[in-house]
Amino acid sequence: MPRGASSSRDDKSSCVELISHSCDPRLKIYLDVEDCKAVKKKRSESYQVKCVPLAEYLCEGALRSGDVGYFSGLKKWAEWLAEATVVLDENDYLAAALRALLVALRLAPTDFGHARQRDLMQAWADTLRGFLGELAFKKWLQERFSCPVELDWEVAQKSLDEYLQSDVVAVGGRRPGLRISVKTAKLNALWLDVPFDQIEHSDVFVLMRIGVPRDHILKFFKEISIIKDKLVASALKRGLIREDEARALINGIKDFRGVPAYFAGFYDRNERLSRSSEGLRKLKEECGVLYVKAEVREARRKGKQVQLVKVKEFEGFWNPSSPKCVESLLSALKEQGVPVDENMHTDVEFEGIREFSNTDHFIVNSGRLEKDLHKWEIVLKKLGCSRNEVLG
Repeated sequence: MPRGASSSRDDKSSCVELISHSCDPRLKIYLDVEDCKAVKKKRSESYQVKCVPLAEYLCEGALRSGDVGYFSGLKKWAEWLAEATVVLDENDYLAAALRALLVALRLAPTDFGHARQRDLMQAWADTLRGFLGELAFKKWLQERFSCPVELDWEVAQKSLDEYLQSDVVAVGGRRPGLRISVKTAKLNALWLDVPFDQIEHSDVFVLMRIGVPRDHILKFFKEISIIKDKLVASALKRGLIREDEARALINGIKDFRGVPAYFAGFYDRNERLSRSSEGLRKLKEECGVLYVKAEVREARRKGKQVQLVKVKEFEGFWNPSSPKCVESLLSALKEQGVPVDENMHTDVEFEGIREFSNTDHFIVNSGRLEKDLHKWEIVLKKLGCSRNEVLG
């Protein structure tokens, strides 16, 4: 069982140092790819560009989510990470980008039911991240287990309602024995977040963490010469940019070095929740909390004194707009002996994200996901990978 989350600066430094000194070439990608952002230490200072390797975000997410705590120490976690890592290349990225653009064009007007619609480019970037995660999952299964699968978006376009179904539609050309849903998150994300409507439709949920820096689309555009041969060349021809500005623009975008991703674990709904829709709905109606670890303290919010619950780890159903969910959360903490005031106004925040959207969720911190690759092989056999494929 997981030992819990950790987030101290010393732990993070030790984690990054361990990856930096690792002899395993599969971990090098987390050092080669950097993320850059504008920062300033004081208000009076001007912004400066700071670039950090993705290993910083990787270690932050692995420690705060409890991933490292699943293992006996950082070294064992790093050994597992190497086996769980896969790298997407230029062709993988192009395939995902094109399919994501097709889907974004169809989904952007709806904006998933929200009143505030996203810019189409933002919708494309969000959709692309999800497709990169699914493609990373497929590539990892092929490379690590010699298990060939087909993804739903590779076969045919789907109606909007069909996006709740299994992401894997074939295994070696055969119908899959399980319905698997692949969820994608950034390297420093902490949670597997499943919409309630979807939890009835899938048997196993997989979390893929993916290393996409802020400029990943620009890096790819540079790689396939859109920046230099199209954008910059056209601007030079029209006299809209000087030669020195063109060079600065091209050199200012870092090279595309691939997209690292890793299998962060899986959640078997049939084993840990309920096999029946009725059982799931009952748990949802009760806002069932299977596990929670949280800090409780008084805080000042909007001029009022409130009871603040800071959730560090969680497994269960949640809807921030539901008083029943808050009641179930406080009841679970009370059973653990955590002092709570059930009559005081309560604000709930989740580590790393603060608030989830006002809808029904099933949420698990990734440290509580199953990471044992031998147990994963059992899932693959149920999925339809033959023994020879899995052992390969």
